[in-house]
Amino acid sequence: MPSRDIYVTNTMDNGSQNTFKTAGGKILRYLDRVEGVRATREMRLEARVTSWEVDRILRRDFNLVSQKLYRACSIWSPPERSVVRELITEFILHGEYLVGKSSMYEVTREIPAEYVTPVRIISAESNHIYRTLVTADAAMMRLKCAVIDGLITREERTHHFNEAMAPYSQLKLILTGQKKLTKTARQLGEELGIT
Repeated sequence: MPSRDIYVTNTMDNGSQNTFKTAGGKILRYLDRVEGVRATREMRLEARVTSWEVDRILRRDFNLVSQKLYRACSIWSPPERSVVRELITEFILHGEYLVGKSSMYEVTREIPAEYVTPVRIISAESNHIYRTLVTADAAMMRLKCAVIDGLITREERTHHFNEAMAPYSQLKLILTGQKKLTKTARQLGEELGIT
């Protein structure tokens, strides 16, 4: 567990120890889950983002998703791991699509990285998720400028973000057991002999 000057245990969840506060007073969930993983390789860093949406994902469920993803890629069967990896690939593509959507807008003002969140990367898969979130954050900064400049509405900005985050949401639901794991289109095609 990181030093106490970075994190302070907070028992806001009815006595649960899965919610922490950073030294800056931000709520950071499921830190105990990701810290409990004995990863062979890890990377610790401070994520600096400009959008509240990406900051919220990093603080609310990134640690839980990272821990569940590490476990899934370690013990799930190859077909199950394949579904997870295809969702990660789809998430990366959606992140790139968001970048493409935002590239027509200029960054017309300086928007400082107002959200700083400590992050522990424990697998290649969680690194892909983190990098895509950072990429999405850069796109959201362009879209925020477009909203301020009157080029798009807030609703359009939100729609673009939600569209890009859909594979991440599906992945989170599968990893946390809230959604049944189903076969991918590729797996169904192989079964039917039409690949």
